[in-house]
Amino acid sequence: MMTFFKGFEKDMIFYTYAKEDHIFPYIKEDIILPLFPENLAKDADEQTFSFTTKDVLEGMAYFLTVKEISEYKNMIQRILKAHPETLKLIMQERIATKDYEKLYGILVGMEQCFKDDHMEIHMEIMENKTIVARMILQSCWHKEEPSTETDAIERDYEKDLYTLYDRTQHGKYAYYIGELYEARENYLKAKLIYKKAMEKETNQEVLERIRERLEEIHTLAENEKIDYLMATGAYEDALEALEKEKTTFINTLKTAQCLWMTRGGDVAIKRLIQYEEENPLTEEEKSILMDTMDHITNHL
Repeated sequence: MMTFFKGFEKDMIFYTYAKEDHIFPYIKEDIILPLFPENLAKDADEQTFSFTTKDVLEGMAYFLTVKEISEYKNMIQRILKAHPETLKLIMQERIATKDYEKLYGILVGMEQCFKDDHMEIHMEIMENKTIVARMILQSCWHKEEPSTETDAIERDYEKDLYTLYDRTQHGKYAYYIGELYEARENYLKAKLIYKKAMEKETNQEVLERIRERLEEIHTLAENEKIDYLMATGAYEDALEALEKEKTTFINTLKTAQCLWMTRGGDVAIKRLIQYEEENPLTEEEKSILMDTMDHITNHL
């Protein structure tokens, strides 16, 4: 069962579908239908209300995230098989009102009805689910306080993207996976995924977006790679990677450490002195440089 975005069911209206209604051919008689109140159209004197198949579909699908009811599953299957355009209509209306959380719950409930068969409908629901998940997550990725609810959506989003990519090999899904790793500040993994996306994608607009992301995260990804190499003792490989990057103050400190580990303290100190002579330094940088050279000297 879904463990996020519960609570909307508390405001639902439950309507017993009677024989005399007989307006919906795919809905079982005498069944209790959960309906969202905003979907009910009242008449002029507000004594009666009306609703559509789409409204019933939304209510049943969302309620499946709260309680598993086989009759709801069967009816959802019949409705979407007969009227697949209903899914598009639900997406359009809920996105237009920015009702992303409720829409996500509706799609999760629908997905439960098509997990074992009807692959085409299942894939369409899954893709729509990733669209809505991305809308929800993009507003949360850079917040300092993580949310348990969005963490669950993020895990589901990642799983869905990998499934869609494995089944279609479309580069856009790899791009979204790369975007997800970038949001997690896992830049090296993001870079690898973006490159895979470029191999699969043919859409020029998507390719240009991938190139922009690769350019944007290049330095961050290389720093992550260098830090990993140093942490694992691969100092020669780290030196090779550092030689390809800009000679910044931080990179010089990393180079000095790698030289100390591979060629000795004297070589490392010479590199630090050379950087000091060739570059203007702030007082803080001068202090860090002196402390680093003292530390190396004391361990010669």
